[in-house]
Amino acid sequence: MSAGAIRRMVFSRRMVTTGRLEDRVALVTGAGSGIGREIALGFAREGARVAALDRNLTAARATAELDTGERIRAFHADVTEPRSVRNAVAEVVGAFSALDILVNNAAIQLHGRDGRCHEVDEDTWHETIATNLTGPFLCAKYCLPHLARSLRSIPSSSARSSTVSPID
Repeated sequence: MSAGAIRRMVFSRRMVTTGRLEDRVALVTGAGSGIGREIALGFAREGARVAALDRNLTAARATAELDTGERIRAFHADVTEPRSVRNAVAEVVGAFSALDILVNNAAIQLHGRDGRCHEVDEDTWHETIATNLTGPFLCAKYCLPHLARSLRSIPSSSARSSTVSPID
């Protein structure tokens, strides 16, 4: 489903916001486009202050500009790089003084480079694994100490499944 289709679906409902995320800080990866952008905008509508994290800072800034309530701030990080994630999380916590929600949304599908197992080259495989598996691990690793302080949860999604893990 395209980002435009998602936006039309979300906005066509004209949902009444409840403020259920008021005073919470959310970090959304892959927030520069698609589902990540819609999650960031939806969280902002519900009152959250949102860190829109993306490897394309220009795209993350475009997401922030769509928020008329000025609740979204753009941050840069490459979720495949530990130092980049660690620094971005520190920057987010420094900017907002808290972190309550992590949405591991960043993912890639390398259209034109993917295919049947015997047709995929190793570089494509490693890039996909780094983004789709290592990225959520790194984000959880560096966000968990901050999330544990707020005793919230970590939604984690992929193309095939979605879960919410409580912080124990």
